[in-house]
Amino acid sequence: MFSCGALRDAVLIAVGGGVVGDLCGFIAATYMRGIRFVQVPTSLLAMVDASVGGKTAINVPAGKNLIGAFHHPTVVYIDATSLKALPLRQFRNGLAEVVKVAAALDASFFEFLERRAGDILARDDAALARVVFDSVRLKVDVVKADEKETTGYRCPPPPLASPVTLQKRPQPRPHDRPRV
Repeated sequence: MFSCGALRDAVLIAVGGGVVGDLCGFIAATYMRGIRFVQVPTSLLAMVDASVGGKTAINVPAGKNLIGAFHHPTVVYIDATSLKALPLRQFRNGLAEVVKVAAALDASFFEFLERRAGDILARDDAALARVVFDSVRLKVDVVKADEKETTGYRCPPPPLASPVTLQKRPQPRPHDRPRV
């Protein structure tokens, strides 16, 4: 981007799954202290989860999504018909998120998923449109309730201590100690 002369009015376009969206979103959030970016998610999981809410991050050896920012895309373009080309395993990964959210937040949508499971797995256009629309609607509600993950609604905080961390750790035996 530097070598192309991109300035603050540049727009970064992310076409791909959640990893591509996260990486482009992170770059957009940090390049010149923030530029606009557009998301075009190509996987069901990216459409219903990763492209909504503005969480952008990268993984580092210390853990997943530890370096990142909250930076919403300017616009998200979703073409649910593109899911017909998605490998079955990735499609099912996205469906797992859809079912989880529906089960937790919307009984009517969950009933739709049960009733139309065959059409959804056959990737019927109308069924996919409803799956994506309702999933995004629910995710937007969750984000509005806890945009920056400060209330615990969107992302519960980790426990302060677990029984494992409270147990006394065994002391190394003399022959286990590193030699200096």
